[in-house]
Amino acid sequence: EALLKIDGIDLNGVPEESSPFILNCSVSEVRPETLLQALAEREIYISTVSACSAHEATESSVVLALTGNLTRARTSIRISLSSLTTQQEVKGLCEALGSVIKSLRFKRK
Repeated sequence: EALLKIDGIDLNGVPEESSPFILNCSVSEVRPETLLQALAEREIYISTVSACSAHEATESSVVLALTGNLTRARTSIRISLSSLTTQQEVKGLCEALGSVIKSLRFKRK
């Protein structure tokens, strides 16, 4: 729910029908690798594309099949959680993600 409040984020898949520990979403107007690097600077680590597409070069074939949208497939990120992840860590991720996305979009303009 917090991710959906961030402008330009689209969830890929249906959370109720997916693993409770993995979220895949697309972030419009931001390159996934740039987002990954900016979050890593804050010691927050995510992945690009889906696990099934990790060895592909540019887009997630899984997200493309799921959404039919090449842009979403090319801008997808994977957020993995564990049973040890706290609510505070999730809140921190969402806050950092929103801030980083806003900053990266501003730099593009």
